[in-house]
Amino acid sequence: MIVSEKNVMIILLFVIGCTVIGCNNGPNSASVSGVITIDGEPVKGVHLKFSPKSGERPSVGYTNERGEYTLLFTQDQRGCIPGEHVVTINAYRDPENEASQYLPAKYNQSAAENPELNLEIKNGSQKWNFNCVTK
Repeated sequence: MIVSEKNVMIILLFVIGCTVIGCNNGPNSASVSGVITIDGEPVKGVHLKFSPKSGERPSVGYTNERGEYTLLFTQDQRGCIPGEHVVTINAYRDPENEASQYLPAKYNQSAAENPELNLEIKNGSQKWNFNCVTK
């Protein structure tokens, strides 16, 4: 899968805007990475977001060709705010078309109700792997 230029530009504009207006300096030392597979196979371009239940700014990541991701809090800072998070995972057949989402709602729209996607992020380095299934 290919990450669309539109999505990359939106993220970059958000990060630049936060930098200009003076957002938080970043997460409190929680480094998060892992691997996502879909039906047992790594997929490039899968988007995930770790959203703090506290309402603070989320961290995002995209998978590479090996299904690996590392969360980014800002363009220049890796990581994630420690605390309770809801993880959403999105995979699109066509990155320009949200209707081409092919993961079931339990990974995105209903993620808050999925115990596997409600995580406690702690200070330090940690790995969170996800094996999504389309059936």
